[in-house]
Amino acid sequence: MMDKDKILNSEIDGESEIDDKSKPICKKTKNEIVEEAKSQQAKLEKITIINRELKKINNLLRHIDRVKNAAQILADRLIEQDEIYLARRLIAKSLCHDYSKFLGIEWDYLVKSDGQEEVSGDNLKLAIYHHTSSNDHHPEYWGCNINNMSQESMAEMVCDLHARASEAGTDLRSYIKDVFCKKHNISHSGKGYKSMKRFIDLLLDTPLKPIQLNN
Repeated sequence: MMDKDKILNSEIDGESEIDDKSKPICKKTKNEIVEEAKSQQAKLEKITIINRELKKINNLLRHIDRVKNAAQILADRLIEQDEIYLARRLIAKSLCHDYSKFLGIEWDYLVKSDGQEEVSGDNLKLAIYHHTSSNDHHPEYWGCNINNMSQESMAEMVCDLHARASEAGTDLRSYIKDVFCKKHNISHSGKGYKSMKRFIDLLLDTPLKPIQLNN
């Protein structure tokens, strides 16, 4: 605690040791008020940035967890089919899923925080191109032809689609049929579609049927 006489003496000399922030606003100069306002604004902006970054990290981690959980289910069922090597490869790939989204342009334009407005323009297109051309669970990596995809990449893609459908509250089979196949011009008779459908059937449980009650 400050010595009372020391405080009084310093005030008499015009050199108060009390923090300027404790002074009533009516006793502050215009410059002091402006500088204090700037300081408070900077603190608020920093808090906003921190909260946005935390939300983006959490949203991305939740997506990755959904992919990993789907990969674990699919891997278990592949092992039951005696496809042990493919199962291990899938699990390994799921542990690195979407790693590139933590960095650079992908982080800036592909990872969103809650309530963030949709972004558009050339930077978004470039971020999408960078991601899809760098990650082999996207058809674009294989020249937009899923017939060229490796089995482990195809399996990871199905887990990714399953996670994205879950996040959007969309049925996976309907999304693939109505959106994904049309977007990538995928024929239902092609070998790529048949491979994808096999992984989907392994991953998903049998659809629920209406319960019929006997009278």
